[in-house]
Amino acid sequence: MITVEDLKRIAWKAPDYSDLKEKDFLKILDEITTLEELDSVANRRKYLNAHQLKRWNEWQRQAIINRKLELEDERG
Repeated sequence: MITVEDLKRIAWKAPDYSDLKEKDFLKILDEITTLEELDSVANRRKYLNAHQLKRWNEWQRQAIINRKLELEDERG
């Protein structure tokens, strides 16, 4: 299990998803297979208790919503 300390230690190595280019961000979303996983990405500031992270911009929010709709359709 990854702890908060682990995340802090490796945080400098990984960009925040909000900093990714559109192509990379959409690739990440396509790899998400559950609504729970998508929720953790969509609400990362809350789950990580890291309110200093940037908020999603409009196209990112729309991409997250679209992925949510896709996963709900797959779920039936």
